[in-house]
Amino acid sequence: MYKVPENYFFRLHHARPRFKNDIESVLLYFASACSSLGELSVREYMAKLNSWIMLYPGNDDKT
Repeated sequence: MYKVPENYFFRLHHARPRFKNDIESVLLYFASACSSLGELSVREYMAKLNSWIMLYPGNDDKT
């Protein structure tokens, strides 16, 4: 069985239940966000991705 080398491994999570009715839009939104961020340090990437998550329509009042 093929094993992804550690330096290329990135753990992905399944969409949360609140997104289940809009999964195609959510996946497109986050794929676009991830690809637009470019190469950053882990800390910068996480901060910018979290800000994109907060900008997703309907997330502005969620915690």
